[in-house]
Amino acid sequence: MATLIVDAFGRLSPIPERVAPDEPSASPDQDVDLDGYLWGVFLPRSELMGWSNSRLDGTATLWNVEEAELTYHVEDYRIGWAQVGLDVRPTIDATEASSQPTLSDEEIAKLDPSEGDWAPFPIPDAGPATDPSVAIPPLIQCVDDSIRWFGKTEISAIQVTGLDVSRTKQPYAFAFFSVLNWFNVGADSRARAVVTVAADQWDARSLAEVVSVIQQTNTGAFAFGPLVATPGEHAAGPEMRWIQWARVDQGVAVSMPEWSPAAVGWVIARVFDAVLARDSAPQNLSVRVTRLDS
Repeated sequence: MATLIVDAFGRLSPIPERVAPDEPSASPDQDVDLDGYLWGVFLPRSELMGWSNSRLDGTATLWNVEEAELTYHVEDYRIGWAQVGLDVRPTIDATEASSQPTLSDEEIAKLDPSEGDWAPFPIPDAGPATDPSVAIPPLIQCVDDSIRWFGKTEISAIQVTGLDVSRTKQPYAFAFFSVLNWFNVGADSRARAVVTVAADQWDARSLAEVVSVIQQTNTGAFAFGPLVATPGEHAAGPEMRWIQWARVDQGVAVSMPEWSPAAVGWVIARVFDAVLARDSAPQNLSVRVTRLDS
């Protein structure tokens, strides 16, 4: 099952009544059980924007919400994360559904429920997984929106990890450049960041080749390169013992028009697309963007 996990790093100064609505007198430093809090905001936000839903009617979406948690109160750097599944069901065509064969009462009486063929409108099998590069920009925006509901937030890094992911055969390259005019309006200042990559098939040569491909399409809004040495705290890849993440001690410098969920989403989606387009594309991929200036 294709899965994306977004980790947000930085600082969160919580609004007490939002992180502890059942304990109005609780201080921000008081230990509070926040299990399910972020999930309760992330799910409706995903549904409100049409990126996900909680129904089983076959409606096509970008992702299915699986988990989301606040972690600012138990970790020094990571303030929250969310996990979604990309294997979403295809849309059921109304005309196709109306043409499904109907059964008479006599035929229904003869059906054996244990056979599982008694449903007049079977739910279709899951279609192809959403292309990670398509889901990443709105996913990062949704996670950022949801975390900010709980208080003043300063995001210093975003990491997106894809498990069992692959690039679809459809060409999505146009999507990367059709939105660039948004970033070209009023961009007087720029943000500097570093991009690091980890994967189950990865080395310094792979990184250099991916950067070379991306640099061929550098834009006025975004500029990738050169390769730079990066400290360990900037390294991509979550702590998952069942995956042997391959990392290198280099990252990619990137100049961005702004430090925002939209800009970071564009950068990570572009890197995902370039890595997964390789002949020996990894199944597990993690990309982190860390801001270098504030």
